[in-house]
Amino acid sequence: MSVMSPLKRSVKKLRNPSDDLNLWQHFVSSLSEADRSLDAAFTPNDDLTRAEGYRHLARMIAEGVRTLVEHPDATHPCISEKPFYAGDTSDARYFDAIIDGTQSYCIEGYRGTAPLIEFSVYDGKPGVHSNSKPVACILESDLVVDAQQTYKIILSPDQHDGNWIKTGTDVKYIFIRQYAHDWASTQKASFNIRNLNNRSVPPPLSTETMRERLLGVSRFVSAIAQQWTKQVKVIRLVPANRLLRAPEGMGQAIPTGHHFASGNFKLKRDDALVIDFRPPADVPYWGFQLTNFWFEPLDFGLTGSHTNNQVVSYAHGGWVRLVIADLDPGTPNWLQTRGHAIGVMIFRLSRKTVKDIPDFSHQVVPVSEVSALAAPWL
Repeated sequence: MSVMSPLKRSVKKLRNPSDDLNLWQHFVSSLSEADRSLDAAFTPNDDLTRAEGYRHLARMIAEGVRTLVEHPDATHPCISEKPFYAGDTSDARYFDAIIDGTQSYCIEGYRGTAPLIEFSVYDGKPGVHSNSKPVACILESDLVVDAQQTYKIILSPDQHDGNWIKTGTDVKYIFIRQYAHDWASTQKASFNIRNLNNRSVPPPLSTETMRERLLGVSRFVSAIAQQWTKQVKVIRLVPANRLLRAPEGMGQAIPTGHHFASGNFKLKRDDALVIDFRPPADVPYWGFQLTNFWFEPLDFGLTGSHTNNQVVSYAHGGWVRLVIADLDPGTPNWLQTRGHAIGVMIFRLSRKTVKDIPDFSHQVVPVSEVSALAAPWL
C-alpha cells in the first residue's frame, strides 16, 4: 500500500470544485511555514532585519505568482523581468521563462546597449525545480545581430544555423542577464518568445489548474526562503569584514561567465571597513555589491551601495579603495550600509578566470580616521 505525503493528502481533499474557499485557506496556511527563516537561530533579531525579512517573503510571494500563476506554461512561455533577490547586482537586469527543452522556440527582439548579455538555459529554476545548473548559453561575443541591432535565437534539440542554443530533456528554464555600468544611459534588450512546435491558444483556466499553481507558489516561497538563508548562513561562517575568493565553479553562472569573492560585514555605526585591491585593467566588468541579510541589494532601485569598474574612482597604479560605512567618510568610493549593522559583500568578475580575482586587504577603523589611512599605492 502506498503512503501519501501530507501535502498530497491535503490536495486530494480539495478535489471538489465547490471547495474553492478551502483551497484558498490551504494556500494561505501553507505560506505560514515560510516564516521559519525569520525565527532561525542564526537570523539577527533587530527590527530592520525582521522588517526586511517580511518584505522579502512578500516579494517571494509576488515572484512565485509571476512564475507559477502567470507564466508557468512551457508550451506558451512568456519572458518577463525577474525582480532582484538571491545576491543579484544592481548593475544587472534579469529576465526568465519556464520552457520545455524537448520543444523548439524562437526568441527575438532588440539587442539593447548593455555591454554584457547572456542567454543561459538551465535544468531548472531555484525554488521551482529540484536542480538549477547551467546547460548551455550564448554570450554577447557570439550573438549575431543585424544592422538594425535585432537578433533571433533558436532554442531546440536539433541544430539550427545562426544563433542556436541546444536544449534537451534536461532543460526547463531560460535565464537572461544584461550587465551595464550605468543603466541611466543604457537601453534594455527586448525578448519575444514563441513556441515553434505549438501555435495553439492556452486552454481556459480551471480550478484544478489554479490549485496546482497556488500550491506551487507556497512551495516556491518556502524553498527559496530556506535556500538563500542557508547560503547567507554559510557566508556568515567566514570571519566578519573579509572577502574570500569562491572556489572554482562555485556560484558560477555559466562556464565562461562570472567568478566571485564574498564575505559579510559587521560594523558599528561609527565604524568603516576599508578594502584595498587592484583589479585587472582589461576586464569588461567587475562589480561590488552590498546586500542585506536576506541577500537583497541594499540599493534596490537606488544607488550608493554598489560600484563597478567604470563608476569607481581609481587611485595611482589602478588601485581601488572602497569604504563601507553607515556614515559618510568624506572620501571617494563610499558604499553606504543604510543603517545595516550586518550584511553581505559580493565581488563579481566577468569574462575572466577565477585566478584574475584580486587579493583584498581589509581594515576596520573609525570613520573619522579613514582619510588619514596609509595606502598601498603610496
